[in-house]
Amino acid sequence: MLTGCHASRPQAEFTVVTHPGPADDPALSRQGVDWSLTGRRAVFVSVYQSAETAPPVRRVSLSERTVHIDLADGTVATHPIGA
Repeated sequence: MLTGCHASRPQAEFTVVTHPGPADDPALSRQGVDWSLTGRRAVFVSVYQSAETAPPVRRVSLSERTVHIDLADGTVATHPIGA
């Protein structure tokens, strides 16, 4: 099973909506999330992790050009945006 943490800059509003199902059964509907915000530029990021992976992700945040992933063991992984 995958778990996910999400972040945006500027702050986005999440709305739970019904989406079509997978390609092999599009008639099946599933709950999904739409992100919306107002601005000239937006950055959205999602970090997914297997539920069995350690240490787990605790928080995802964005600075001007970097994604910061805070892990439960106190370490922070960083990844550049737009590199």
